[in-house]
Amino acid sequence: MLWQGYSATFLRDTIDGQVEVLIGTRSYRMPRDELRSTRYRVIAYNRVTGRVGDIIDIPTTILPQVLTIARLAKATASAPGESALDRNQTRELAAILGFRPDARFRYHLEALAN
Repeated sequence: MLWQGYSATFLRDTIDGQVEVLIGTRSYRMPRDELRSTRYRVIAYNRVTGRVGDIIDIPTTILPQVLTIARLAKATASAPGESALDRNQTRELAAILGFRPDARFRYHLEALAN
């Protein structure tokens, strides 16, 4: 989750409608609507044209495994942006997500703030 550009880990809902989050080593309370969640997807870019060839959403149930394969810590990975995947990472993610890697494409893991 993101809050004012900082990566935050959701801890709990509070009785008064706020949430408690962990940022670094400190916990904070804030209104729920100030939080943005992060979603992840694999993007395939055509090596010749640079155009997007495919987008594969990452289910949250396998996200920890995907971040481990991509060698990203959750705190780093929740910031919006892309990380290039090497051939082995792409092959491992393809096996989990059920797609066939294509040599015409280069693959990236993208984090998007909602």
